[in-house]
Amino acid sequence: MTKNIALVVNELTADYTQEIITSISDFYRGKDVNLIISQVKLPVHKDTDFDYQYWSNMSLLDNDNIDAYIILSAIFCSYMTSDELTKRLQPFTKKPVFSVSIPLELDNCYYTQLNCENSYFEIVEHLVKKHNRKRIAFASAHLTGSIEANERFEAYKKALKKFNLPFDENIVFHGVFTYNSIMKDMAKRIKSKEDVTFDAILAANDMMAFGCLDFLTSIGVKIPDDISIFGYDDILQAETADISLSTINQQIYRQGQQVAKLVLDCCNGEKILFPQIFLQK
Repeated sequence: MTKNIALVVNELTADYTQEIITSISDFYRGKDVNLIISQVKLPVHKDTDFDYQYWSNMSLLDNDNIDAYIILSAIFCSYMTSDELTKRLQPFTKKPVFSVSIPLELDNCYYTQLNCENSYFEIVEHLVKKHNRKRIAFASAHLTGSIEANERFEAYKKALKKFNLPFDENIVFHGVFTYNSIMKDMAKRIKSKEDVTFDAILAANDMMAFGCLDFLTSIGVKIPDDISIFGYDDILQAETADISLSTINQQIYRQGQQVAKLVLDCCNGEKILFPQIFLQK
């Protein structure tokens, strides 16, 4: 019997979303599955009245013809709390809900997570042993309350501790996963090249890494000679930019394939063990 699986995304144009959509679509190709992709934007808007109409698409998915839902919760929870998202998704738990990357306290809900600690350990070890870096800053988004941002911030701190490097709040810069937000915070706190007190910086995503890179080069810092920069996500721009960006590959395609398999197994009556935690290689 054909399975109808709904993939719910915040936006269609983000690199992360495109990679997940491609991966899941590839997995279901040739199988007896209808994949329904729905862009619903955000259910809550604190600063604007735009885009409310997109969430109404969820009402079309609330029907008996849907066999399971896949929610790209990591993107949603960059802008809203997991509790807010949980509340919005409660009406859909008559069928299995699969949350990608964020645990949600929902009935009939499964979730996957990505363990990023090993990647941060390897990067810090590389910076210390190969490049002799001793003051590693962090471009963080943990003040947003994002679970993934918190995980990356904690992984950064654990990596520093593992290699006997000091943690210094003064070289933690704050953004909201965007290019402009991290540039704004750095510009507020660093007025000239002489104010830079670190020799490397890790970023919670690639867009903030590019913000750091462009701000630092604008005040005369040479990248990577003076400062090493690492991003997180491995978006296409990291490879194609004038100054290419070293970055962590989340293996998004692999994640999408594994999630797609879990959902189909569940729809076919197989027992699912969760959470599924993917270690980055």
